Amino acid sequence: MLKYFFLPALALIVFSSCSKEAVLRKYYVLHPVEMKSGAKISPDSVLHLKPLLPVSAEIIPFTASRAFSQSKIALRTRSNEINYYFYHLWAEKPETAIRFYLWNTLNEQKIFKRCELSAFKETPDVLISGVIREIERVERNRDHAAHLNMVFQVFSYQDNQLLLEHSFDRFMTLREDAPMNDFAVAVARMIDEEILLFIQKLNTDL
Repeated sequence: MLKYFFLPALALIVFSSCSKEAVLRKYYVLHPVEMKSGAKISPDSVLHLKPLLPVSAEIIPFTASRAFSQSKIALRTRSNEINYYFYHLWAEKPETAIRFYLWNTLNEQKIFKRCELSAFKETPDVLISGVIREIERVERNRDHAAHLNMVFQVFSYQDNQLLLEHSFDRFMTLREDAPMNDFAVAVARMIDEEILLFIQKLNTDL
């Protein structure tokens, strides 16, 4: 009788242990990519920046299309079909993370005389916004990639006129067996590179 009780109990313990491992969720952050040496990829390494722009800027909340405005990471397996990972999630919604990412980079590089995430005591000269159209992992046939499609925009605070726009639709190839951290790094690398291009436009066109 003891034998018949012991075997189901042992099976229950093993199943419980496996279940605890299976329900572990992993969260991924978007922040500047670090090289093997530990140094960040910096605009200073590839740009000869002009002096501080005599402009104050406020980065207003970014938006994202409904399919991607969530913590679950999207996986595109067909041209018009997406799924969502259950155990792999963004630590913050992408529109929140990328907005902070841009603000941090602009301030580190001292692009504006002032750049904030919230309203100034004094009115800003320009408003910066961002729209995420797609942010996803792609696994279609033999294609494996990170995909980021979005736009940065600069508006005049006074009349809401569009002054500058930087739009991009990027893919970065991944290995078929690439872990999710590699996907997050690829997205961060694309953000790094596009912010550099955005800064170039700010310096030449604003």
